[in-house]
Amino acid sequence: MIMMRDDELVNPYTSGEMEGATNIVVQEQCALDQAEHLAVAFDPVVAHVIWNPLEPPRRQHDIPCVPVLPLVGAATY
Repeated sequence: MIMMRDDELVNPYTSGEMEGATNIVVQEQCALDQAEHLAVAFDPVVAHVIWNPLEPPRRQHDIPCVPVLPLVGAATY
């Protein structure tokens, strides 16, 4: 489960936690990431959190830590 501290639709964001799942808070991966519910679709941190488990271990990528703005996403990534 991928959660954002600034999520304006799921409040409190911790209500999205799922028992038995890997619960990931985006801002714990990158403090510069201020994505909310809509910007998550354009968030490179979220993309890498999803892609890395699907890749073989030799192709794992570091999670990029870039500014992600609410409603805008990662404009410079």
